[in-house]
Amino acid sequence: MLHTSGRTIMRPLYYDFSHDSMVVNATATNDPLIVHEYLFGPRLLVAPVSVQGAKTRDVYLPVLSDAMKAQGFTWTHWWSDKDFGTGGDIVTVDAPLDQIPVFFLGKKEDILSGKVNF
Repeated sequence: MLHTSGRTIMRPLYYDFSHDSMVVNATATNDPLIVHEYLFGPRLLVAPVSVQGAKTRDVYLPVLSDAMKAQGFTWTHWWSDKDFGTGGDIVTVDAPLDQIPVFFLGKKEDILSGKVNF
């Protein structure tokens, strides 16, 4: 991906969501809620748990662009397949040791088959 497009695979939320004022402001102030989340490609949001013994994790889901909304994308929790909508919210999800909080855009089948671009 990097060698053909110049876009890294792992990147901060700001890279793809600079239109979201929460992402912009929290990045500027180094807010852990935002800077401890990252994107893996354009359609996976990963929120590692960094607190020992935590059973849940608060995750900020960035506001989707109009183009993403037009494609019918919503934030979906990888493990439960629960739809969390088009973003702009802080959600709390279960975070057992064997399930890092991950959200995806689009269809899980597309991501598993490598169709990750918009």
